[in-house]
Amino acid sequence: MDQDYPSIRFAIKNKPLIEWVAAGYVLVTGFALFFHTGAMLVLPLAALSAVAAFAIVRLLIEIVALVADTMMPR
Repeated sequence: MDQDYPSIRFAIKNKPLIEWVAAGYVLVTGFALFFHTGAMLVLPLAALSAVAAFAIVRLLIEIVALVADTMMPR
């Protein structure tokens, strides 16, 4: 049973793209919420949430890369 693990390889190979897409998605969602509600507090919270999403996704991909490096055959 030889597995190729395409999702793990894709995540490691496209790490910067995935990080920026996740942060951009959170930021765009925050702007949409701002335009829907009109609350000014949403804008800085959206920016902080986008930074947090970027960091969390970066950390998760680093963990996946570490596990893949130690567990996957070469």
